[in-house]
Amino acid sequence: MFERIKYPDGQISAKWNPPEGGMSVIDNVIKERINSYEDLFYVRSIADVAKIKSSIRWKLFIPCMFGQRSDRRFERFQSFDLKLITDVINECNFGTVEIFDPHSDVTMALINNSIKRSSFEFVKNAVQDLYRPETGINTCNFTLVSPDAGAYKKVFDYGEKLNLPVVAAVKHRDTEGKIDLTFMGDVKDKHCLIVDDLCDGGYTFELLAKALRDMKARKVYLYVSHGLFSKGFAGMYDAGIDGIYCTNSIKDLTGPYAIKVRTSEDMYPENAFLDNYVTQYKVI
Repeated sequence: MFERIKYPDGQISAKWNPPEGGMSVIDNVIKERINSYEDLFYVRSIADVAKIKSSIRWKLFIPCMFGQRSDRRFERFQSFDLKLITDVINECNFGTVEIFDPHSDVTMALINNSIKRSSFEFVKNAVQDLYRPETGINTCNFTLVSPDAGAYKKVFDYGEKLNLPVVAAVKHRDTEGKIDLTFMGDVKDKHCLIVDDLCDGGYTFELLAKALRDMKARKVYLYVSHGLFSKGFAGMYDAGIDGIYCTNSIKDLTGPYAIKVRTSEDMYPENAFLDNYVTQYKVI
C-alpha cells in the first residue's frame, strides 16, 4: 500500500497507493520492520503521506523495536539513542503504536499511545510443539528457564499460565568479565525451554546451555521473539541447544532448517492481530 522510493543520492520518499476496492481495518495498520535509521525515516515519510488522508486513523505495528537495548545513557557524554528514535516515532502522531515483546518497559514509556504485544502465545506454541509424542516431553519433566533477573517476572507469569515450573538463572560477572551462572531450581533429567526476547550473537545462550547440560538437563531448547543470529546457529547447537524457536520480527528465515510452527487452535482473539503479521519458526 505504501511504496518506498529511494533515489540515487540516497533520498528516501514514500508514496501511498490506495488498495483496490477500498480499505479494511487491517489496511489501517502500517506494519514496518524498523531495522535501521533509513527504515525509521521511511516510517516518518509514511506519516507525512498519511496526513493527506486525515480521515483514516492510522496505526503503527513494530515487530521489533529498533534501538531498544540503548534504553539509557551508558556513559555521561553518550547519546540516549532510544529516546532519539522514539522522538521520531512520536512526531508521526499515530493513533496507536503496537510493539511486539519490547526489550524494556522504557520503550513503552517513551512512545505515545503505545501498546505492548505479549510473546505468550508464541511461547505457548513452542511448548505445544515440544509436547509431540515422539519427544517424550510432558508437564512432569519440562520446565521453563529464565535467563536472567530481567526476564524472570515475564517467564514466571508464563509458567503460571502454562502450569509449568520456572528455573531462574543468576549471572555473576567478575572484574575480568568472566560470567558464572547459578540456578534457582533443579533441572536434572528435565527438558528445558529458555525463554527470552532477543538473541544477537548467542553467547549468553551458549553459556546457559552448557551450564544446564552440566546440571544434567536432558534437552535444552530456546525461544526468542527477536532473532538477529549475527553469528549463526552453530555455536549454540555445539553448546548443547537442541532446537530454537523464534519469529520473523527482524528478518525472514529461509533455508531447509526453518520450519513454520503450527499455531495453537485456541489462539486468543486479542492476539489474532499479531498472528496476521508475525510468523513463528522452529530452527533445526
